Amino acid sequence: MDKKEVIRESHRIRSANRRAEIRRHIDEYKMGRPCVDCGGVFPPVCMDFHHTHGEKLFEMSSAVTHTRRLDKVILEMEKCVLICANCHRLRHAPVTPEELS
Repeated sequence: MDKKEVIRESHRIRSANRRAEIRRHIDEYKMGRPCVDCGGVFPPVCMDFHHTHGEKLFEMSSAVTHTRRLDKVILEMEKCVLICANCHRLRHAPVTPEELS
């Protein structure tokens, strides 16, 4: 391996480790917390962050894939409430749940 390949591989490994650390932090935060809308407790994969206040700097869904700094991810999480995926879809639906009945 030449020097460029070593540097590239080192960067790839550091980025993968950073993404894993951010994913772990987000999943630990979501674990056991109820949806603020329905009160249900679901696995982390079923829970979404919904921005409620402050300037939205990035989508929480991009926090891991774009390898954001953990401190920036935590600041963005503080601007959100945690809701289950179903309630999140309803919040963004063009009609209210009552209209569907």
